[in-house]
Amino acid sequence: MWAAAHGHASFVAAFSDSAAQAENGPPMTASTTARPGPLSGLRVVEFSLLGPAAVGLHLADLGAQVVKVESPQGDYVRQMTWPIIEGSSLLHWHINRGKKSIALDLKAPTGL
Repeated sequence: MWAAAHGHASFVAAFSDSAAQAENGPPMTASTTARPGPLSGLRVVEFSLLGPAAVGLHLADLGAQVVKVESPQGDYVRQMTWPIIEGSSLLHWHINRGKKSIALDLKAPTGL
């Protein structure tokens, strides 16, 4: 696996059930963190793509519940760059870690 060969096994372990996960321990989740973040209880709805998505990343890292709203076609960052891991780019996994996502067609009456 490319990521493991280049020293990123711990990052990949958080997103797959690979052998790297057993090697590096369980992935960090809300249940394994020592205490809640300073933004626990805050809900953020994110409509951004690549650039501003980093803001939501930091908010999620600080404990906020970040919900990413995507078009039905999905975020183009998923296929934007390599390496592709489990169908999505490593960049997508990185900037959207800790977020939930929902697909909505805001141009259709049913999506509003």
